[in-house]
Amino acid sequence: MTAGNWIATAAVLVSTLSLLITVSRNGKTDTAQMAALMVKLEHLSEAVTEIKLNMRRYDEALEKHLERIVQVEQSAKSAHRRIDTIQSASGRSHKEGGQ
Repeated sequence: MTAGNWIATAAVLVSTLSLLITVSRNGKTDTAQMAALMVKLEHLSEAVTEIKLNMRRYDEALEKHLERIVQVEQSAKSAHRRIDTIQSASGRSHKEGGQ
């Protein structure tokens, strides 16, 4: 989730809370309106919780991928060392080997 999405979600929550405060201060609210707003706030809260869980899963998957990338890089480095050793033993340089 991007920073823009977080900001948008926070803006919706703040605006909804602001509306609740304004309506309650004016005394023009009725129970049905207040209940509807509370339901909307609850849904927003659930959505934010779900987004947080998804972000945590994404971060865990990203960490696993980063670990695998490091392993592949280490393996490639090791392979290059072995190739260089073989080429040195055969008397060929790295450039003569076709690279």
